[in-house]
Amino acid sequence: MADEPQYEDVQLVGRHIPDFQMNVDESGRLAKTELPGEYEVGVMFGKRFHSLARFQAGNVLKADGSHVHPADDQPAQEGETQA
Repeated sequence: MADEPQYEDVQLVGRHIPDFQMNVDESGRLAKTELPGEYEVGVMFGKRFHSLARFQAGNVLKADGSHVHPADDQPAQEGETQA
């Protein structure tokens, strides 16, 4: 039947895909620089991940992997102080 669920225990998940670039430092050695990478959203069917969307992680995650809070980027309203 069309109204009966075909799949049970489907999970909506996201995962961070790190990225880096290689640069030459002042002494001429290669240095690895971490980049925000990408964030991928998908579903889990059993133990398999199926991607639905992928986007730049710089809008969602900081370089250390912590989340960006939209309120952090908002300028203070007139009369408000930012702590």
